[in-house]
Amino acid sequence: MAADNTLGSIMWLADGLLIRPETLNGGKPKALSDIDWHVNSRKESRDVDQPTESGRIVLQDEEILTDLDHSVPNESSISSIRQTFKGQWSSDLLSVSPTHSPRFWRRDTDNQVLQAESLGMFYDENEVHESASVEETPFQRLDASNSQENRNFRLGLNARSLMPDPTTPQKIHLHRKRAKFIPLLSRQHPPSAMAGGSSIDYSSSSSRQSLQFESFPREGLSLDPSFNHPSQLQGRREDSMETDNAGDEDKDENVEEANDNELRFGLTDDLLLKVFSFLDHVTLCHAAMVCRQWRAASAHEDFWKSLNFEYRQVTHAQVAELCARYPRATELHLKNTANVEEERVRDAMSSLRNLEVLTLGGNLLNEPFFQALSNSTSLRTLSISDASLGSGGAQEVHLRHEGLLSLQIIKCRVLRISVRCPQLEKLSLKQSGAASALLHCPLLTSLDVTSCHKLSDAGVRAAAITCPLLTCLNVSNCAYVTDDTLREISLVCTYLQILDASHCPNISLEGVRMPMLTELRLQNCEGINASSMAALSHCIMLEVLAMDCCWLLTSVNLDLPHLRSISLANNKKLVELTLRSPFLVSLDLTNCPALSRINLSSSSLPILDLKNQSSLASFVLHCPWLQVVDLSECESLTDLVCNVFSEGGGCPKLNTLILDNCDGLVSVKLRTASLEKLSLVGCKKVLTLDLSCPGLQHLHLDGCNQLVVASFAPVGLLSLNLGICPHLTSLVIKADQMSVLDLRGCGILSQASIDCPNLSSLDASYCSELGDLCLATTTSACPAIQQLVLAACSFVGPAGLFALKKLVDLTVLDLSYTFLTDMSPIFEACPRLKVLRLSACKYLEETTLDALHGGNKLPELQELDLSYGSLGRRAIEDVLAHCPHLVHVSLNGCANVTDHFWAHLCSQRGLLEPIDGTDTLSTDAVTADSDVDQDGAWDANSALEVVVGNRNSIEAFTPERALQSLSCVGCHNVRSVTITAQTCPYLSIINLSLSNNIREIYLACANLVSLNLSNCAALSLLDLDCPRLIALSLHGCRIESHVLEVGIQGCTMLETLDLRNCTKITFASLATFRGLCPNIKRLYSTALSE
Repeated sequence: MAADNTLGSIMWLADGLLIRPETLNGGKPKALSDIDWHVNSRKESRDVDQPTESGRIVLQDEEILTDLDHSVPNESSISSIRQTFKGQWSSDLLSVSPTHSPRFWRRDTDNQVLQAESLGMFYDENEVHESASVEETPFQRLDASNSQENRNFRLGLNARSLMPDPTTPQKIHLHRKRAKFIPLLSRQHPPSAMAGGSSIDYSSSSSRQSLQFESFPREGLSLDPSFNHPSQLQGRREDSMETDNAGDEDKDENVEEANDNELRFGLTDDLLLKVFSFLDHVTLCHAAMVCRQWRAASAHEDFWKSLNFEYRQVTHAQVAELCARYPRATELHLKNTANVEEERVRDAMSSLRNLEVLTLGGNLLNEPFFQALSNSTSLRTLSISDASLGSGGAQEVHLRHEGLLSLQIIKCRVLRISVRCPQLEKLSLKQSGAASALLHCPLLTSLDVTSCHKLSDAGVRAAAITCPLLTCLNVSNCAYVTDDTLREISLVCTYLQILDASHCPNISLEGVRMPMLTELRLQNCEGINASSMAALSHCIMLEVLAMDCCWLLTSVNLDLPHLRSISLANNKKLVELTLRSPFLVSLDLTNCPALSRINLSSSSLPILDLKNQSSLASFVLHCPWLQVVDLSECESLTDLVCNVFSEGGGCPKLNTLILDNCDGLVSVKLRTASLEKLSLVGCKKVLTLDLSCPGLQHLHLDGCNQLVVASFAPVGLLSLNLGICPHLTSLVIKADQMSVLDLRGCGILSQASIDCPNLSSLDASYCSELGDLCLATTTSACPAIQQLVLAACSFVGPAGLFALKKLVDLTVLDLSYTFLTDMSPIFEACPRLKVLRLSACKYLEETTLDALHGGNKLPELQELDLSYGSLGRRAIEDVLAHCPHLVHVSLNGCANVTDHFWAHLCSQRGLLEPIDGTDTLSTDAVTADSDVDQDGAWDANSALEVVVGNRNSIEAFTPERALQSLSCVGCHNVRSVTITAQTCPYLSIINLSLSNNIREIYLACANLVSLNLSNCAALSLLDLDCPRLIALSLHGCRIESHVLEVGIQGCTMLETLDLRNCTKITFASLATFRGLCPNIKRLYSTALSE
């Protein structure tokens, strides 16, 4: 019963805390969950007294309710029933093995014994329907627990099936039913049972006869509330039907064996208390509504040592009752608790004899309350905030307590306060309106009178000097405090360590000596100036100093051996800082625009942040542990700053230096082994950069576009980009670890000494002043180069190309936009080339690429770029015909790519035509070599006849082509494109965009996945037999809808189709395209719906 009473207190506390179940969901009514229904129902069922009465039928479950005969049972039928069970009462079926618990008895045994006990107690003949309160038998409790576990854990039924019907009365209704005896061997399952009906039949292989009950009521309530919900009864019917089929004895035995092995899981009281110890009071109230065990555990007194009613809507009775229930509570919090008056607070204090902490607020507290405090001998901490103290116009409070240690009276309305607490150690009168404070606290160590605007200078002095052991004093925002008060306090309070005098305009520290002071805060003190440094120099134990917003402070010169942190932010007139503090770790100089000189000595400072010091011109550092310096936006810095960070400058461990947007820097010269990161972003006036930093790994030069001379010897850089320095003329690099060097855009670079033995990639594009000599020295010093880009290096000649022989690992060579005529030096010096780019090389000889035929030269070549060149038709076609090992070919912008090219590409044999070397297939010579139709389109068949019919043709077998990518962008002399099956079995990418004269395209490429025909405006016929095509771009083409339908019929795997700006494609045809290509995921079109 104790647990029940405890629940009552917790429940009304939950109401007081506004956590009623119906308002847990944001104030909206919330129905109980399935588990809550189940638990509450079981709890209520157990609370009901259920005595046994004679003449009543003892039934545990609706499943065993019998369908009795419509007529009143006679004596002969009762005797017959008794005779039926007579032989089975002593059978082995009812004998329990010592190793088994009654929990594992068979269900039919329970039912038969139950019926045997019940049949002798039929009610009176004239009684048709009655309610009885019965007592659970051991068999009923066994069946209830076992069935419940089977449904929750083994069958996994929906949790809602466990919900009892809240409208069902808490009684067992007995209905008049008919009982029928059916022999076991002749028993038949009715169709209704097989279909999930209401017939239930419990039997076993050991029974000779069984009782079958039909049409039991659906609204009866058993002793276990978990069995009353109709959905659960239906689940039990289905379970019985599945496990009770005739002839399925093995299955029954397996199910029963599984039931025997079921485990029950629960929490012991000790473990539950351990879990609840981590919950707050609101959650404990929630937990109390789960079950009786949780209710009792959540009410344990160890969880209610602190009674917190802050900001709660509670009544006097609730507070009093809870205090009476938990008299051992040590904390009581009533801050801003409505409806709780002073008298009730005193009553609560009298109930809690062990009260140690009391918090009040928002109340009117008179003198009787403070007199009653002395009776709470255990009280150690008292906090009163936002309250009115005292009565009448006097508003005077006298507080006496022998054991109080901490007292807080914050934002309270009171004129005079007297405190007599011999054990008091901490006192706070913050933001109170007291004009006088009389203290008798000899052990007081901390006094806070922040923002006590009515407290005079004499009042602060009188309160402080009565506490000789004071170690912490806060008088901030006390406008009347002067230097005289601080001097007297320093004489009396010799142990003072922390002083906060911020926002005290009358303080200048003149004549103040506080040698034990460790923390001093003087923010926004208008009287602090340069002469105040004399007083600060005597604070030899000072560790923390804050002098922000001291408008008259012009210079700071301090030598404090223990100083660890100093803040001088927002001092607009501060010009000079001299600081010597070996243990300094933090320095704040934010927004000091006039600061021009810094002399700093510290053996512990790791980071120095001096951003936006626009007037800073010079400084001296002696900081052996300084690692990071940020001088961004320091526009007045000169080149002399480099001496500070070089060797011997006082920063031997510096690893990061940031000099972004320092416009005063012209020549940067650094010599240091520790520097790892250097940033000169936006230093537009830097002309010379000389770095000798072996550890330098990161260098940022964005915006240094005026750099002329650069030297990096030695450095530890892994990569370097000088392409942003167009005025660079001289370069020296010595970097053993560098692998990537980018010199793109250094157009006037004429002298370059590059010593990088591990360099693998060098890009010297548009370095037009670099010649053969520079290239020869670079290849000698950088033998590991694998990728070399010399595009637009016009001064590179045969001598420089022969020097490439030293690059044994060279695989990528770009000679685009050069004036080369003969490629033989490349063939001799670079036998392992895989990529050769000759874009826009307009002076190559017609026969210069003949050496590539058959893989005689550059046998590993895979990619060849001849875009925008002037090679003749024969040279281009021969390369395609006799270099089957090429994988990627680019012929963009080649005017000599014609229909003949596709004819050679489609031929299975290499049929060579000795064309005159001067024939470049100009537009005027087109009709001399091929037939032209009326529209100017070339005939591919006639072109093939020209090649085949030549008298000097040579027949040679062509191996299978390895071509995968072919780019012919902007080839205006192509009219028809034909690629037959098996011609290029590996071809996967074709780009013919901007070839605006193409009219016909026939492609049969089994592995083609991407086809780009953008801006082929003349395209009128498209025939694609490309089953693996994924992306097709027809952007800007004028192809008809029906032509496109026919063209993409064989592209069943098409996913991306671009039809933007295709003026002849209608909106209605888009659906047809999706039907032809069901895998389309991206269809781009600008066609408008009709």
